[in-house]
Amino acid sequence: MNVFRRGVLFTVGLATTFVLLFAVIGGLGTWFWISASNQIALTATQQRFAAASSAAIARVERVTEPIDTLIGLMVHEFDHPSAARLSVGSLDAPIPSASALRGLCSWCRAMAWSMSQHPQVASVYVGYSNDDFMRVARLDDAKLRASFSAPESAAWGLQIIRQDRRNGKRESRWWFFGADGSAVGTKPAAEAGDYLPSERPWFVQAQLSPGQTIYTDPYVFATSKAIGLTAAQRLRPGSSAKPSQEFTVVGVDFSLSRWSSTLEVAAKELGVNGARMAIVNADRRLLAYSQPQRFDELLLQTIERGKATGTIEMPRPDGVDLGIDLALSYLAPGVPARFQGPRGEPGFGALFQIKQDFGGSSFALLWASEEQLNAELRRLQERAILMVSLLGLALLPMVALLGWSIARPLRGLALQARGISSLAEPQQLPTRSVVREVNELSGAIHKAQHTVANFGKFAPRGVVEDIVRSGATPRLGGKRQSVSLFFSDIEGFSKLSETLSPEDLTLRMTQYFSELAGALIAEGATIDKYIGDSIMAFWNAPREQAGHARMAALGALAATRAGERINAQWQAQGFAAIRTRIGLHVGDIVVGNVGSADRMNYTALGAAVNLASRLEGVNKYLGSSILASDEFMRQAGDSGLAWRAIGRVVPAGTTQAIEVHELRTEPLGDFAREAWQSLMQRWAHATSGQCFAELALGLQRFDAAHGPDPVAQHLLLIAQESASGRRAISSDGVIWLGGK
Repeated sequence: MNVFRRGVLFTVGLATTFVLLFAVIGGLGTWFWISASNQIALTATQQRFAAASSAAIARVERVTEPIDTLIGLMVHEFDHPSAARLSVGSLDAPIPSASALRGLCSWCRAMAWSMSQHPQVASVYVGYSNDDFMRVARLDDAKLRASFSAPESAAWGLQIIRQDRRNGKRESRWWFFGADGSAVGTKPAAEAGDYLPSERPWFVQAQLSPGQTIYTDPYVFATSKAIGLTAAQRLRPGSSAKPSQEFTVVGVDFSLSRWSSTLEVAAKELGVNGARMAIVNADRRLLAYSQPQRFDELLLQTIERGKATGTIEMPRPDGVDLGIDLALSYLAPGVPARFQGPRGEPGFGALFQIKQDFGGSSFALLWASEEQLNAELRRLQERAILMVSLLGLALLPMVALLGWSIARPLRGLALQARGISSLAEPQQLPTRSVVREVNELSGAIHKAQHTVANFGKFAPRGVVEDIVRSGATPRLGGKRQSVSLFFSDIEGFSKLSETLSPEDLTLRMTQYFSELAGALIAEGATIDKYIGDSIMAFWNAPREQAGHARMAALGALAATRAGERINAQWQAQGFAAIRTRIGLHVGDIVVGNVGSADRMNYTALGAAVNLASRLEGVNKYLGSSILASDEFMRQAGDSGLAWRAIGRVVPAGTTQAIEVHELRTEPLGDFAREAWQSLMQRWAHATSGQCFAELALGLQRFDAAHGPDPVAQHLLLIAQESASGRRAISSDGVIWLGGK
């Protein structure tokens, strides 16, 4: 049998060693495989990113291509002999002729179709040196339609601004079209206001470079209030000798927000996980970014700053994406390279110049972190690690099955051992095991747990826990500290004991003490002793407790409610109810072990203990249930506690007058509280029989109005006896009590 037991232990050790070896070998093999696959993946990623960079160049050019396309189309339309039919000046009648309007609408539809292929284009327009103006605007957004006062069904709009030759006023008119090109409404002619094409940046810059496409800096569009830029070209250059000769400038507005959306689509088409693209100008300011939502937030901030400064400064990459900012600083144009990302992680980037010069040399950038590029490889590696882990886990049931017979009883022993220090109730039976030594240890711990748990019922629990946890030998002596003290007593206990047999009395007192002690312990009390029908308890010892006076007050209220529950049960059984009186005091006393070397008692000694006991007895003379000293009341505070001042008394067995307060289970109403305070102030200044006669009358009225009030009734009796000279009361209203 002993050999078998030793074999079980050996098997557990062997299985554990096997699992450890498997973990080491499997871990090293997995590590080598991951290292090799990472190196292979790096080479493959470099090749894949180089291919993606070439594709990115084509996609960015496809995004910027509409600039040249639309400018070329506009040049073709207006630098042609037949362009006169599209002249704004041809609409010289108040109502344009049908043929002239058909020609413009046909041109509008052609422009609308071209713009529909390029969502980033906001509008195309023509400006003349005489400040006539013609525009085709995209209206596929509710905000845009609202800004132009267009119908909800409008997808495009044609605007014409011209000077009325009859009255010389500049007028603006709108024609609106649906997505299918059908007319859906017009806007009445209105004054054009101060909008003059010849003063706009695109017109001014274009007229200085005839025949060349120019690009403005980003600015806020006059109508939509969005940020964009304009490509423009001047046609039919005039002679400086003839400044009055008319000339034409065609323009295309690009919304940077919509441009970012098309760039987002282009980045996704690359098939590179987490790829980000951006377009920057010569000042390394962002013109477009493949995360349009974030870019739109920055554009709104740019507009707000522009209102304050009067200038538009596009955001820098470091405020949007640190990876893009680092790539601009690190990469050379045209050469994809690997570099460290914003948080030190490796990444790949490519920088290349684009054909359009948006205010100078402009660049497109592609960037992606290596972690995102290799996301699929990481998933494969994670699956490999998972497979190795599952293989190891498949062996665990066998190891667990072998070790279970040993681990289970050991866990039971550990719980029993912890139960000793916490004074937990012992298990009914000790833990059993196939190992003899475990059985012997279990039996010893079970007996020790029984011993300590029983010991905890004869001494304060905190004291026993400290002795068990520290392992120190208890010594006689104590220490001085502030303690909140509690004494309780049953009124008329002698009569109760005379009506019950010793067995019934013991049963009922056991129930009584269990209920009250349980309520006190729940509020942190240390039960010192049971004295006949009395309970002595205290707080702030053996362990310090912040706010111990308040805890004691709450404990007294909890004990009172426990007594009320017991009374309800006893009365239902046909027994008389009992009344518990409680005294509370706080003071410096000595707390510790008192007695002899072979028989000790943990208790509290000092004058404060005696006074707390005397205060319990004062309840009998004042009709109160819970009575506390003034010092206790001040330390406990009045938050959530219902206090009532009763006056100054000299308890039996003492010579010093103290102010006492009743702790009530229910507070007095405001009117009753004010009336009581008035009575107590008059009591404190009573000096003659006549004063006490008046007080007696006031107490009678108080009891009648707010009663029945036992305290008022007892004070009434004292006042009547004082008025007739049968009770000695000092000149300052102090009540002298002759017995406990």
